[in-house]
Amino acid sequence: MMRLYTARQLFVVIVLIGLVVSLAYFQLVRSELTQAQANYRGGPLWLASQLQFELHRMTETLALFALGDTGVTPDTVNRQFDILWSRWDLSQSGSSGAWFLGVDAELNVLGRLELLLLEHEVAIVGITRGDAETALIVHDAFSELKPDLRALSVEALNSVTQVEASVRESIVTGSNIIQITSYCIVGVSVLICVIFYLDSRGQAKRAREKTALLKQAQTGYKAKSEFIATLNHEFKTPLTTTMSSISLLKVPAVREDPEKVERIVELAVTGCHRLKRMIDRLFDLEIFESGNFALSPDNIDLIDVIHASYAHCQELMTEKSISIDEQIEDVNFQVFGDTQRLKQLFEEVIENAIKFSTKQNKVEIDVSQVGTDALIKIKDRGQGIPIAFQEAAFERFTQADSSDKRYHGGTGNGLFIAKKIAEAHEGRIWVKARDGGGTIICIRLPLLAHTKLAMTV
Repeated sequence: MMRLYTARQLFVVIVLIGLVVSLAYFQLVRSELTQAQANYRGGPLWLASQLQFELHRMTETLALFALGDTGVTPDTVNRQFDILWSRWDLSQSGSSGAWFLGVDAELNVLGRLELLLLEHEVAIVGITRGDAETALIVHDAFSELKPDLRALSVEALNSVTQVEASVRESIVTGSNIIQITSYCIVGVSVLICVIFYLDSRGQAKRAREKTALLKQAQTGYKAKSEFIATLNHEFKTPLTTTMSSISLLKVPAVREDPEKVERIVELAVTGCHRLKRMIDRLFDLEIFESGNFALSPDNIDLIDVIHASYAHCQELMTEKSISIDEQIEDVNFQVFGDTQRLKQLFEEVIENAIKFSTKQNKVEIDVSQVGTDALIKIKDRGQGIPIAFQEAAFERFTQADSSDKRYHGGTGNGLFIAKKIAEAHEGRIWVKARDGGGTIICIRLPLLAHTKLAMTV
């Protein structure tokens, strides 16, 4: 917001400066144009030209009168003399008079013209036809002023030329300043548009980020609530079994029957083991999530590890009458890895396959070599994982059905743990749908000759 406020201020300041400068130059050009316009009528150049022209007409009229031209009468001579007087009067007033006063100081043309007009005014007024001598005397006197009056006209012309050049220069300068100011205004406008655009994008980005954070917080809250509900559901079953079994031992008739006591103790131990596995998973979840867990790698047979993981799932296999069908290539599947962690990986995946398979079915395990890796496929005929959920299946606390009324147990962290173990062994794990229904979990691990596994992940 501060950036936008500063940009607006800058724009307003530049526009105001541009307007003030433009108005100042317009006023200056206007005054100079007014001065230049005055030169065309009533100005120094016009008056100097008029004086020169009327003086020439005056001398011409006197010459014709002296020659006895019948068209030139005493009245004609007097009228021309009066016109010359009027032009001289104009040159003594206003700005033109001030100009003539400054320029004519050296030549003194107008002063001499005034003396001649005063000196010969009586003679001109009293001139009669045939008075050629008077006409010639006045003619010669006024003719002597012609060169100096011509010089005065040249001075006036030069002055006007300078004024016009100054006006043109002012107009060009003013137009350049206005042009530069316009460019500045356009530049600032573009800058403000860019700032507005970037700010709008920034606001949109911040809005998206806030929405994403809100969504993430809502998702986290929902996951937390679902996880607590799941824990409540998962812990309740083994706790109930254990507590019920221990409560039965209080019954005298039960305590007296060794076989019943043995079965009750087995149930209690089974419930305790189940609780322990769940607690161990929670601790593993924290370790795997931090990414700071140690491996104890060694040269191991991958097939032996897979077979060892069956024991963990035996109770569930018996309960659901599930069998395991193996297809293993005749290859030496030696890997460099942590036996317990890899065993945990296969326990999680195989347990999931059994859990989601229908009763009296089978889970297929295929092991083959693909390039420099071992490829393990665990296939089931369960309800399958929706395509939209397949990527999310490896996240924490994630199940396709997370309601506390779901048919299958679990906290939704099994595949997350399996993924972390596979990645720690430079492998990867993914899921895909099985033709005809069900799911295939694929695990790819590098064989011993090609592994670069570090001792600590």
